[in-house]
Amino acid sequence: MYPHTNAQNYTPSIKQSQIDLISKMFTKNDWIKNLTNFDSDFYVLIKEEVEELFFNTNGYLNYLDFESVYRLSVEMTIYQINKKLKKNKESFFEKHLEDNPKICIIVKQRLVNNIKNLFDKHRKFNLNKHEMMILNSIYETTYKDESIIYDLEKILKYDPKLVFKYIKILVKNFELSTDEAEELCFKLNINFKKLFRKSFKNELKLIKKELNNQLYIDFNMMKAA
Repeated sequence: MYPHTNAQNYTPSIKQSQIDLISKMFTKNDWIKNLTNFDSDFYVLIKEEVEELFFNTNGYLNYLDFESVYRLSVEMTIYQINKKLKKNKESFFEKHLEDNPKICIIVKQRLVNNIKNLFDKHRKFNLNKHEMMILNSIYETTYKDESIIYDLEKILKYDPKLVFKYIKILVKNFELSTDEAEELCFKLNINFKKLFRKSFKNELKLIKKELNNQLYIDFNMMKAA
């Protein structure tokens, strides 16, 4: 096995020597262990080469940085390998177990393809679904999570209306209070009052009225029980 190293301390020569070591020493079990581990050094080692290959094959990123899509691609690759393992079927790299350098190339190609598939709306896992996962995280994980704010800021850059719409839905469905929505808008540099500019006061009154009605219904259901 190769030594664990900090990603920030890598140099091309160190990377290449470690990749060469992999090519000589990795067994089938080593490959499975490393390719199914999100924090594997191997994924860190090949990241720059994957990035170069992605952009050299007409890869294009609109609003996400490469780090974000690479992480998603690694997740997809791990999922694909684990799926084959559970079914006792051969994974994409196992046909080349006698040729480790070839496996390195194939894994990099798979990662690039998985990044490109993120932009295919017909794929089971794509960025549209990932966006909804981020938006759902506003209330599922807490809108105060800085990582969620970071992801929302990226979506805001290319599709602000999507974020605006979703915040309004969350408020109207009582999944965010108006105070929480106002705090979230402040973090995202969104004008809260402008977001509800169509009769702002009337909208909030309607929301409060609906909330009171729901509380009345819940109270009566409790009494009946």
